Amino acid sequence: MRLYVNGQDIEYLILADLDEQKAEVSRFEGGPEKFLSFINAFLAERKMTNKDVDELAVVTGPGSATALRSILTNLNIMQSLQQIKIVKIEKNKDEHDIDTINRIRSGEGVHTENGQIILPDYQSEPKITSSKKDKLGR
Repeated sequence: MRLYVNGQDIEYLILADLDEQKAEVSRFEGGPEKFLSFINAFLAERKMTNKDVDELAVVTGPGSATALRSILTNLNIMQSLQQIKIVKIEKNKDEHDIDTINRIRSGEGVHTENGQIILPDYQSEPKITSSKKDKLGR
């Protein structure tokens, strides 16, 4: 199975089976802590497990830093355990997922990364600052 994964939004995850004749986009509402369970549910609906996935077409951004870090961490672990081919996709926020899927099928704008860690493409630099609290958290 070739699995399309778009986790660029903090509120939901988009999945699709790229092997289906007409790819149906599935949207799962919930935060990044549920992303892995959404993937498992999506596969279970098709009577599959993550062992049936041989390619991941992954949207790497731009998008929410938290959502992208979460989904890409899960997919990088999945890839390293199973040696799955990963196709890296950049997708504009206003581009429809079905249009992105059609681009993937045509080979336009995709980058294959075999055995490499996939990093997110953030929409802006992360805003990490030092805490203004003292060491006791006051």
